[in-house]
Amino acid sequence: MLDADEVQKQQERLVIHRRNLAELLRQKALQGSFNVNLALPSEIFNQRSEITKLKTILRQHGISVSDHLQA
Repeated sequence: MLDADEVQKQQERLVIHRRNLAELLRQKALQGSFNVNLALPSEIFNQRSEITKLKTILRQHGISVSDHLQA
């Protein structure tokens, strides 16, 4: 079981990855589909993967986590 400090750290990491994903998606939208930074799709995938891992960890320890749209 995660202690309270560890739960807080995982929740903070989740917020950071969600914020990063939102920024990456904003950048992708601004660049358009023909002028996308080649690293952008990979970084979007990585952020989504981390979000999924963190949500799984928290849920396995009985912590409620909302599902945000990860467009």
